[in-house]
Amino acid sequence: MIDPRTFEFLSGLKTNNTKEWFTDHRADYEDAKANLVEVAAKLTVEVARFDEAIRQTGFDPAMAVTRMNRDMRFTKDKTPYKTDFFVMVRTSPHFQRIAGYSIHIEPGGSYASAGIFRTERGPLSKIRDRISGRFAEWKAIVESPEVRRMFPDGFIAPNVLKNGPKGYDKDDPAIEYLKLEGFSLNHRMTDAEMSADGALSEWVSAHRTASPLVEFINKAVVG
Repeated sequence: MIDPRTFEFLSGLKTNNTKEWFTDHRADYEDAKANLVEVAAKLTVEVARFDEAIRQTGFDPAMAVTRMNRDMRFTKDKTPYKTDFFVMVRTSPHFQRIAGYSIHIEPGGSYASAGIFRTERGPLSKIRDRISGRFAEWKAIVESPEVRRMFPDGFIAPNVLKNGPKGYDKDDPAIEYLKLEGFSLNHRMTDAEMSADGALSEWVSAHRTASPLVEFINKAVVG
């Protein structure tokens, strides 16, 4: 499903992350993007089969592929381009405010993902409140045998608090989850697996397994 030439383009960009190289290889970039928009269209159709919110939204696959340009305003790293792609399927373009499904394409570091990795303070507070208030439901979702088998690494978060967040009892049964500042489940895949004929089925299987998590989070954020 992921054209091997897309991985070749990303590998070349990582080695030659300059505007000059990118300009010389713009045709390769356009081919890679077209490949991923096609992937996004197929993935959206499959996700819509089990996620009613995606089905009702009428998600535009052309908006699913992340841009290459990096925001260099607040970093010492001045390389101009990202060296990976995300294909994101969700009901809002504001990916830090709502959970959804994605695939990450990076040579040697690809995965299918679901949840919300980095979120803003307001949504994070709502998610924590719902986890604390409905912990039995949350635990049944995230500690199910199916989730543990598909996502053996557990949650990936940009930060984990040393102590519980303010406003929550340190003896709250959910405290270890409340310490997380993101709730992303990643199903790692090799480059060959991402390009194989069965890749779409593997992504969809991971996303379907995690769909109760996405629903739980989004009920907290958007009701």
